[in-house]
Amino acid sequence: MRLRGELVPLTAKEFEILSLLAESPGEVFTRRRIYEHLWGEASEVDENSITVFMRKIREKIEDSPSELRYLLAVWRVGYKPAGG
Repeated sequence: MRLRGELVPLTAKEFEILSLLAESPGEVFTRRRIYEHLWGEASEVDENSITVFMRKIREKIEDSPSELRYLLAVWRVGYKPAGG
């Protein structure tokens, strides 16, 4: 993935998450929905791992954690891409 012309190294799961969010700009995605997209319903992975993935993605794409521009949190609901 490129951001402002520079290559941003993402893991496969991080790329999958960003791709999912990019498919529906402005739509809010619950942690559960993201989790099921990545691992399916029957997976043993904890939904809290989504929070960790989002933090890692933000560290790579956001200029400042206090001024989010690309990946927004919707309190107690989930996440959405900015711009929608």
